[in-house]
Amino acid sequence: MATQPTNLPVPSESPRDLKFNAGKIDEFVTSLVNTYVDRFGNAHYTIEGLRWLAQQAIAQYGWILIDSFQDGADITLPNQALRDESTREYYRWDGALPKHVDAGSTPASSGGVGVGSWIGIGDASLRSMLASKDGYSLIGEVQSVAGFNGMTGANGKKVRLKGWYTGSAIGGGEFYFDTTVAKSKHDGGKYISPTVPYTTATAFVSGTGETDASGFGVWVRSGITDALRGEWYGMINGIDVTTMSQKMANTAGVEGYGLIWPGVNMLLSGPVNVLCDNSASGQVKFLKGAGKRGTVFTIDVQGGYTGATLTVFGSIGTANAIHDMITIEGMKFRGNGTRANNNNNTGTGLYIQNMLGFSLKDINTENLNRGWIGQNSLYGHAYSCRFQSCQEAVLFRRNSLNTGVNAMHFDRCDFNDNILYAVHATESHAVKFTCCTFEGNGGKLDNQTPQQVIPGVACCQFDTAGAAGGVIATFDTCYFEANAIVDIKLLVNINRTQLISVRNCIFNKTRTDMTAGRVLVSNPSQSLGSGVMVTLEMQGNKFYSGTNNADALYPDVEMSGAGFTSSGYGHGEILDYNNTYTANTKVTRDALVAHKKAPDDGFICRGLSAGGFTSASSRNIQSCTRQALGVYYIVTNQLTNQFNFEIQLDNAGFATFSTASNNESLTVSIFDGTGAAADRNFRLIAKLV
Repeated sequence: MATQPTNLPVPSESPRDLKFNAGKIDEFVTSLVNTYVDRFGNAHYTIEGLRWLAQQAIAQYGWILIDSFQDGADITLPNQALRDESTREYYRWDGALPKHVDAGSTPASSGGVGVGSWIGIGDASLRSMLASKDGYSLIGEVQSVAGFNGMTGANGKKVRLKGWYTGSAIGGGEFYFDTTVAKSKHDGGKYISPTVPYTTATAFVSGTGETDASGFGVWVRSGITDALRGEWYGMINGIDVTTMSQKMANTAGVEGYGLIWPGVNMLLSGPVNVLCDNSASGQVKFLKGAGKRGTVFTIDVQGGYTGATLTVFGSIGTANAIHDMITIEGMKFRGNGTRANNNNNTGTGLYIQNMLGFSLKDINTENLNRGWIGQNSLYGHAYSCRFQSCQEAVLFRRNSLNTGVNAMHFDRCDFNDNILYAVHATESHAVKFTCCTFEGNGGKLDNQTPQQVIPGVACCQFDTAGAAGGVIATFDTCYFEANAIVDIKLLVNINRTQLISVRNCIFNKTRTDMTAGRVLVSNPSQSLGSGVMVTLEMQGNKFYSGTNNADALYPDVEMSGAGFTSSGYGHGEILDYNNTYTANTKVTRDALVAHKKAPDDGFICRGLSAGGFTSASSRNIQSCTRQALGVYYIVTNQLTNQFNFEIQLDNAGFATFSTASNNESLTVSIFDGTGAAADRNFRLIAKLV
């Protein structure tokens, strides 16, 4: 007769409940049904039910197929299936884990077959399921990289990683075991050592805790073609990826891959060095992100790091120098400093060194000290980039080589809201800007109380002209607006021929706090030797007035400095072709700087009969002195034997010229209609031969 239990609360010591529960224990242990019912009417799993539940979980995750009884193995998971080579049957271990299987074993010799031992999972059925269109879903997965710890196998054994982190599919993929690869190659992405424990993501990619550092045998990621991806190294949104990026770059440098970072916001707290120098470890092919609105590197200046972050090295100056031609695209570099902490505009984003050929595309820098440093690098191109809110957005410089940056082209790039410079190029040359914009630069406030204006320098400054000299910079179809500082500045501080060319650009003077004119060539003290010429070429540019007093205070164009005066004539010239100015004083220049309005332009002297000249209608004239009746000695700022002359007299007569002094002067002798010497007002025009 069945015992009727009580409804007493748990625990109950009633004899009726004890007797009832004794029967339930027997049911729990021996029943073949999945559940039993307790004295309160609640259902619970029996042992058979728990076994069924485990099998369902295994079926959900799939089987991890391992070779073999004959090769030996270590079974650590309930869904690992070990193959018997003699029967081609797979078995799972139904006993306690882990289970060690010696080489040369069979199911019978390594524990037997049956409940609690080896249980066949049906080779024929399994083969049929694996061959079906969804058979791949039946193959077991390592749930995260932590699962590789302690997991080894025969050479070539394959497993699938579900995701780098537990519960995620990011960074997953297929791996095979290679017994010949040194565990020292572990990088947490392509190579994973089974003897590296997982504690943190950074520690794992670093190989911290490796227990067999000199050993061999690692898991190797399959299917890599041209690039390594940041997801494979655990890079996800919001974490520090400095070490992960370096490990990825190291492997790519040795094996010749490109680098691809994920489209998330990541922290950089230290340097990441990428070698593209054609050395044994410098074979990186390219660097790529998901776009400046996708891949964002936040420089952790709040954490105390203010140095360069992503540094890319080329082959110039090495024994392996080649045409590097590295592409870097789709990234944003931003500092996390704040005004409140007085560390805004600190840190450096991208640093390119010794690169022979490179291309930047879709790069953005923001809230840094220096957004991009280019050093000792040639043949560069930047397209659709934005450099903003930095102390010095772009710096070009030299270090030990002959030139800083040479043959650099900015194409459709923006330079906005920078503090000291948008571009500062020193010891560099042949820098070209096409369809670029420069807006809102200079006039920024510091972090003091009360705030003071930081004295900016120039949107674009070029100084210490590069060794090859010649053309220093060219601007074509660029737009300048609302810049408090000078737009274009050439600082002449080295004895080299140098030229700045500005064509078809717009200069819009819309700020009320402007501190300079728009285009400036300054030579404070540099002496210029024989044949050395500094040229400012302005052609087809348009200047617009703003709602301010800039037109009254500053010239649109200026070329001046004591260095021009001390060097004498023939060392400075403004080629002023078809420009529209708005300043009250349109062009200001040193007296010895030539101002030419056409390619063959020399000088014009509106001489007065009594001596002297009218400056408003003269150009490039130093002086005009009456020496005798009808004799005028004119001093210009150019070598006079280079010109043909035309003279217009206010009254009848004719004139002769003499350039016998063979310098910047000439003598004009005027005669009336009878051939007698006569004083006359005159207009002398000199054109280049």
